[in-house]
Amino acid sequence: MNFRFDTIAGDFNLPGWDWSSKEIKLHTQCVANHEKFADILDDNGMAQLVNKPTRGPNTLDLVLTNHPDSFMRIETLPGLSDHDIVFAEVNLNPRKSIQKPRIIPLYRKANWENIKVDLINLHKDIISKNERKEGINALWTHFQTKLEESIGKNVPKKTARKKDGSPWITTDIKRLIRKRDRWYKRTKKSGNGGDKNKFKELKRRTQREIRKAYWNYIDSIVSPPDLNKPQEKPNCMKRFWTFIKHKRSDGSTIPPLKSNGTLHSEPTEKADILNGQFQKAFSDKTNISNHEFQKQCNMSDKTTDQCFSCIGIDDQDTVINSENYHQTEVKQTSHNLQNLDINNSAPAPNLRTSSVGSSKNTANLDKQSNHGNIQNQTQTSSKMKELRTFEQKLKKKGAIEN
Repeated sequence: MNFRFDTIAGDFNLPGWDWSSKEIKLHTQCVANHEKFADILDDNGMAQLVNKPTRGPNTLDLVLTNHPDSFMRIETLPGLSDHDIVFAEVNLNPRKSIQKPRIIPLYRKANWENIKVDLINLHKDIISKNERKEGINALWTHFQTKLEESIGKNVPKKTARKKDGSPWITTDIKRLIRKRDRWYKRTKKSGNGGDKNKFKELKRRTQREIRKAYWNYIDSIVSPPDLNKPQEKPNCMKRFWTFIKHKRSDGSTIPPLKSNGTLHSEPTEKADILNGQFQKAFSDKTNISNHEFQKQCNMSDKTTDQCFSCIGIDDQDTVINSENYHQTEVKQTSHNLQNLDINNSAPAPNLRTSSVGSSKNTANLDKQSNHGNIQNQTQTSSKMKELRTFEQKLKKKGAIEN
C-alpha cells in the first residue's frame, strides 16, 4: 500500500468472523480463509470497523482502514435488499500534530552563585512582605516570579530538535543531499549536459548512501548486540519501538470528541469535555461552601499538655526525662558490651607475658578473669532487663512508638 490513508469497503462474504469479540465462530467452514484474511489485515496495519450484523446474524459488509481515528461514527441502517447499509462518518481533513520545539534548561552549566544571591534577596523580600501583612497569594506570586527570573538569567538553555526525523540520516548524508540540490539548481539554470551528468551521479550516490544507512540502522536495532564489544550497548529496544511508533499511520494524540452532537477538535474544548466526564463519574454532587471547607480543614486548638493528657500522661517533663534516660541507658549498655569484649580478650596477653609463675598463680588469674567476666555479664544483663521493663512501661503509656 503506497498511500498514507487507505480505506477498503465491500461485501467480503466471511460469515465465520465474530468482529465484536475478534474470534471465529464455531462450525465455521473454510477456517483457513478466515485466518488468512486476518493475517493480511495484521500485516498491512488495517483495522475492521463494522461490529454489527449486516445480513441476518452475520457481518458480511466490512470497512477496512489503516487510519481508524478518522472515522467518527460507524452504523448499520436498513437497506433495500437483504443487506443492511453501512453508514460511516469520516473526517477527511486530518490535521498533523506538529511537535513544538522544547526548551531544555542546562542546570549543569548554571551560575549557582548568582542564584544563591538572588534567593537570599528573595528571602528578605518575603520576610518584609510578611511583616506588612500581605496575603499568601501575593507572597507566592512574588516567590514564583523572582525564582523564574533568576533561572532565566543564570541557567542556559537549548532547543530540542523534533524527533520525527529519520535517525539514520547522518551529517555526511545531509552534506551530500545539499550538494545534490546545488547541482540540481545549477543544471536547471545552465542546461549543460556535463552538469546534468554530474547531478545524476550525485543523485545515484545519495540514494545509495541513504539506503545503506537505513538498512544498517534496521540491522542495529533488530540484531542482538555483541556483548564482547564494550562500545555496543544492549539498549536497542527503545529505538526499535520508536521506529515502530513512527511507522504508524494514526497519530498518538486524542481524536476529536463529540459533545451534544457536535465534534470538537480544539485542545481546550477536548479538555473541557474530558473534565466534565470525570466530574460526572467521580465527583460528589454536593457542593461545599468556602466557610464549610475552612471549618472542616481547621486543626484542633488543643495545647501540648492536653494532647499528652489524652494518651494518659500527666506530665510532659516525665516523658522527656524518660526518653533522655532511655537514650542514656542504651549508650551506656553498648559501651559496657564493648568493654565486655575487651575484657574477654584481655587475659591472654597477660598470661603470655608472664614468663615465671606457678600453675597455681595461673589458675588464680583465670579464676579472677572469669569472675570479672561473669560479674560484667551479670551487670549488663540486669541493666538490659531494667531497660526492657522501662521501655514496656513507656509503651503502655503511649510515650514512645512501637
